[in-house]
Amino acid sequence: MGLKQFKYFQVVAKVGNISKASEQLHIAQPALSIAIQKLERELSLILFDRSKKPLALTAEGEWLLERIDPILNQYDQLMLEIEDYKVVNRGCVRVGIPPMLGAYLFPLIFSEFYVRFPGIDLTIIEEGTLEIRERLLKEELEVGVIMLEGHMTKLKCHPITRHEIKVCVAKNHPLAKASKIDFEALKSENFILMNEQTFMRKKILELCNSNSFEPHVIFSSNQISTILGLVAQGTGIAFVLQSLAEGNEEIAAISLSEPLFIEAALAWQENTYMSKATQSFVAFISAFSSRFK
Repeated sequence: MGLKQFKYFQVVAKVGNISKASEQLHIAQPALSIAIQKLERELSLILFDRSKKPLALTAEGEWLLERIDPILNQYDQLMLEIEDYKVVNRGCVRVGIPPMLGAYLFPLIFSEFYVRFPGIDLTIIEEGTLEIRERLLKEELEVGVIMLEGHMTKLKCHPITRHEIKVCVAKNHPLAKASKIDFEALKSENFILMNEQTFMRKKILELCNSNSFEPHVIFSSNQISTILGLVAQGTGIAFVLQSLAEGNEEIAAISLSEPLFIEAALAWQENTYMSKATQSFVAFISAFSSRFK
């Protein structure tokens, strides 16, 4: 018996169907059935209850799967690492980034990263912090830029930037000349917010709740240019990073009386193999994080 037979057993056990497992493993169905039967004979154990559909594990099968899973997962990680060592500074990294931070960070870092590491492709997924955290835990992303809030279970975080959030209004808005704004004074305003699953929207709604009012949200978008354009037209107010708001001559960016700050971090899943390409990206961002402050 060998690792291959145990891998066959693992896949059949999880799929619950010999036919589907054979497709996933790219092996003929009869050959897979024979391999499973041979494993049972060598172990002197009945691993599957073949009278049930979908195929069910026996008690012995459940016991074996529980013990073989971590071994096979470590083996798969080892194979990935071996392949990775053959190629230096090549590969693809899937990066999640919130739209508002993406608008600020992209010009500063990604073009320079491509110059330094031309063999590494970055696939950028723009999502809110909450969605990025879920994708990291599901291993759908290698790294993500997220807003820091409390303890990040199963994620390792490296802080990279801290920014003030400004209230943005049209130049002719009555609040445009204010040096600071009490959040409670915004209760009668039309709100333009980021979409669901964004940390920013969650934070603003929490502030509304703590000030005992329900905001009148007239528009939601993840497109910063659209949000700022609507603010400039006097459609409503928005909450935007200081660095993005203050360069726009058509809007006024004002601090809250109790300034609102956000801290962003580069995050990745703990205890998971990190490819050389991903290591290069994390090291690059960490080394140049002072530029983002």
